Amino acid sequence: MKKTNLSLILALLAMASFSLFAQGKSAKTTSNKTIKGYLMDSMCATMAVSKGPKVAMEKAEKHSKSCALEDDCEASGYGVMSEGKFIKFDKKGDKDALALLNKTDKKNHIMIEVTGMNGKDNFAVSSIKEIADNTGATDNAKKSDMHEHHKMN
Repeated sequence: MKKTNLSLILALLAMASFSLFAQGKSAKTTSNKTIKGYLMDSMCATMAVSKGPKVAMEKAEKHSKSCALEDDCEASGYGVMSEGKFIKFDKKGDKDALALLNKTDKKNHIMIEVTGMNGKDNFAVSSIKEIADNTGATDNAKKSDMHEHHKMN
């Protein structure tokens, strides 16, 4: 009888722990979060991240608007490169990022602030806006900076 009570208590504790863990996990995915970083297409970002966080941020900073608007780059979708990590946007975020790219006068150094929620496979964007790049970088896209995804291999 004592063994049955102990088993029952352990089972109840395990279920309670799992329930608390699941609640904590869902709370993380439902709270809005704001991220600052560089707007980049997924294809170029994947290659940049493979070179390490420092190089990824350097590539993101220099990544050109014209490259991000190329057909293959646009088709790969968009996201934000922040602290050497790439965070992929959902479909709404892709559309908002494309609109921002078409609107901006900048050739590169496209710094953004994006708000949304972490999803299973991407970042569910609720808002995106261009912000000042306070890194001291200048808008200096050169022909050689364009099409970086070809040079990153």
